[in-house]
Amino acid sequence: MAGENRTQQKNNSMSILGLVFLLIPIIIWGLWIHTFNSNSSASESEKAKIFVSYFPGFLRSASSLSILVMVAAAASIFFSAAGRRKATSLFRVLGILAI
Repeated sequence: MAGENRTQQKNNSMSILGLVFLLIPIIIWGLWIHTFNSNSSASESEKAKIFVSYFPGFLRSASSLSILVMVAAAASIFFSAAGRRKATSLFRVLGILAI
C-alpha cells in the first residue's frame, strides 16, 4: 500500500510539473497579447521590439523564443502523459487538459 501511495504521489508530481511547463508558453502568449494591446499607436515592428525587450539577451530572437515555447510544450505533454497513468482522478483530468 505504501509503495502504491508513493507511485501515486510521484505521478501527481509529474502532472503538476507538466502544468508548470505549460505555464511558460501561456505566459509568453499573454505577454505578446498585452504588448500589442497596450501599444496600439506603435507600428508592428515597434511592438515586436517592445515584446522582445522583456526577455534576457539570449532569448531576444524569434527563433530562440519559438524553441523555448516548443520545448516547454513538449515537456508539458511528456510529463502530463507520464504522470497521468497512476495519478489521482483530479490529476488525471488536469493531465488531460494539459495534453
